[in-house]
Amino acid sequence: MKNINMKAQEAFQKAQKKFLFKEVELEKAIEMPEVTILLCKGKIGSLIGKNGVIVAELSKILENKVRIVEHSKKQKKIILDLIGNVRLLGVNEIYSPAGQETKIIINSQDKNSLITNPAHLEQALTQLLRTKTTIEFK
Repeated sequence: MKNINMKAQEAFQKAQKKFLFKEVELEKAIEMPEVTILLCKGKIGSLIGKNGVIVAELSKILENKVRIVEHSKKQKKIILDLIGNVRLLGVNEIYSPAGQETKIIINSQDKNSLITNPAHLEQALTQLLRTKTTIEFK
């Protein structure tokens, strides 16, 4: 069984029945106070829908903002999908005796444009990237 909470799974299935999209699969859902992140595989463009109508429906069902992130092997793609219209200045991989860590550097002027607070975003990215992730503003 995939790591998906039941509320997100039910919302996804309701939207799927209503809008008849088939080529998208829900992989994981991360629920936070300000946003629910849906990690999906397949043609995620069909999940967003014309004028964002499907995402709006998911937001309505979940009673929370929804961010769609495409399942990818490329870390940068996942990061960009999650942070949205925020200027990413860099992604650094840090290797130490304590283990691997990912440091994401974001333009400090965009701090208030994040979908959630930086601590919650770090938690979500740590889950999605499967490595400890920190965010730094410059």
